[in-house]
Amino acid sequence: MVIALIVFLFFPGAFDRFLSSSSLGDPSSANVIDSDLAWSPDSRWIAFDRSDYGGSGENDPVGQSEVFVARADGRGLRQLTRTPGYEAVLGWLPNPLRVVYTSPTKDPIMVYAMTLKGKRTALGEVRATDQVVALSPDGKRLLVGAPLNADHYVLIDLSSGTRRTLPGVILDPDMNWPIGAWSPDGRQLA
Repeated sequence: MVIALIVFLFFPGAFDRFLSSSSLGDPSSANVIDSDLAWSPDSRWIAFDRSDYGGSGENDPVGQSEVFVARADGRGLRQLTRTPGYEAVLGWLPNPLRVVYTSPTKDPIMVYAMTLKGKRTALGEVRATDQVVALSPDGKRLLVGAPLNADHYVLIDLSSGTRRTLPGVILDPDMNWPIGAWSPDGRQLA
């Protein structure tokens, strides 16, 4: 699993080749973009967004981005969301296994967790101007670059909506998108 993830990160198109060689169908169409890959904590599943700007609907969203999951070997493709919005995968939560994603069908943007069987739970919300960077391992906080085009990071407590600017942490103005990651125990940010 780790080798596959490294290949996906450093070799553009590797994920598309993985999907093409699996039972997920051929995403090599110029209209299809798969992004926001996230491995499940047990490494048995991968979640991703699939955008298709010329598709036909079911398992082929038209003009939007939907959340999909598949087994690590590429079999068992499932489309979890079916909305008019542009869903974006943020990560996974264990016990029970759930995919966490944003759903911008309205403002504020909702953050949801969904089981593999399709049961959805709201975790909280973010502003339309927030650039979501990373979900904490416990699923309770989000690191965002906020607001859009600002120069700071903000921590959002999803249950209360409390926002806290991180002092002394400045975003690089030359970056297109803020980056960051949580330590596995959720105590530190890098």
